[in-house]
Amino acid sequence: AIEGVLATGTKAEWTARLAAAGVPVGPVHSLAEALAHPQTLARGMVADLMHAQAGPTKAIGSPLHFSATPTAITRPAP
Repeated sequence: AIEGVLATGTKAEWTARLAAAGVPVGPVHSLAEALAHPQTLARGMVADLMHAQAGPTKAIGSPLHFSATPTAITRPAP
């Protein structure tokens, strides 16, 4: 099965091998990897907030970015 074959290399190795073979490929990130990815951070997709009871927390930013009406995550979830 494909899982056995993929287990023989790392995510980076398979991404490089498939790309070199002309296969459109990109890694599937874990949640932690996705939230720490430079593009995620550059687009403001992680908002640092202060919760009254929980203290410092993070929230998912808005995926919508408008020049005339920018979005902002200003308060944490209840």
